[in-house]
Amino acid sequence: MSKKIRYSLLAALTLVMAFGLIGSAAAQGERRPLRGRGGLRGSITAIEGSALTLDVRENSVQIITNDETRFHIIGQENADLTDFSVGDTILVRGQRQDDNIMLAALIVRQPDGDVVLGRIAAIEEDGLRLNGRNDQEITVSVTSDTLVALRQQELTWDGDPAGKEALHEGMALAAFGTAVADGTSLDAHTLVVLQPQPRPQRRGRVGTIANISSDSFTLTTPRGEELAVTVTEETRYRLPGVEDPGLVDFTDGDEVLVISQPGEESEAIARIVAAVPENRPQGRPAVGEISAINGDEISLTTLQGDTITVVTDADTIFRIGRDNEASLSDFAPGDKVAVFGTRDEAQGILTATHVMKRK
Repeated sequence: MSKKIRYSLLAALTLVMAFGLIGSAAAQGERRPLRGRGGLRGSITAIEGSALTLDVRENSVQIITNDETRFHIIGQENADLTDFSVGDTILVRGQRQDDNIMLAALIVRQPDGDVVLGRIAAIEEDGLRLNGRNDQEITVSVTSDTLVALRQQELTWDGDPAGKEALHEGMALAAFGTAVADGTSLDAHTLVVLQPQPRPQRRGRVGTIANISSDSFTLTTPRGEELAVTVTEETRYRLPGVEDPGLVDFTDGDEVLVISQPGEESEAIARIVAAVPENRPQGRPAVGEISAINGDEISLTTLQGDTITVVTDADTIFRIGRDNEASLSDFAPGDKVAVFGTRDEAQGILTATHVMKRK
């Protein structure tokens, strides 16, 4: 493993602490969500501007990014959103608003291999015992050459100095290697020490704004809760298509995401006010390959091998990568797409609101 990749891995894996015990790479095909302290794992089904849609098992989650979002791809420096594509499996750490929206603090393309996570319960001659989620015991076996990454140090288990001696009980640690099927043991090639304590998380809410003044507004959440939001000179704004936006660029009725400092339940000081993208996809997409196009209808072979009919109309939005001007004529058999819309399971028909393909 090269030095650059090791440093990239160390930076990226600060995310993993949010996910509890992570299963094998084979589990990616099952699309099992990993939930924890603001963490998700899933497959990208759409990218629209600064937002992307993540398929997390039985749910589609809108991932919103901004200037503070960090991106990591193992072995690549200075990654950004343009380096990610539909179909990538990613780990996301951020502020979960509800079942459908998250503001991302960090997005990482999932590394190869298996990984388990826990706190060190015991250090032994040939490995570690970790306490995982729900106090599950995880056995981690090592070799003399197993890499131990601790802050900016790169050590090996039995090196000089020994990486083993840099570890102590209670440390949160991610171990990469080859895991058994149930995720309770792993042969590790890399051990990455994570922050022992998670960073305090900011509070985030999505809702509709009203009563806008020069330094405040009211946010009404989908549950009908009202929040008095104060803005300051430190507040940052995110509004697609507007350069250097401010509160004056928002209007009553806009749907926004507000990230605030911790405070009272009914009031907040905003750190970020971000517009929620209009016409964003809703629900879980059908993902697969176009087998035929007949007029306004698409025959789609899903990843599960089923064939469904996708009906499009004048209101259907077509996208290729980040291109908002695509049409059905830009699609062809063999294209891999994600389709959002309303399903008629009995008829095997999906009326599409969004059809998106990877460039």
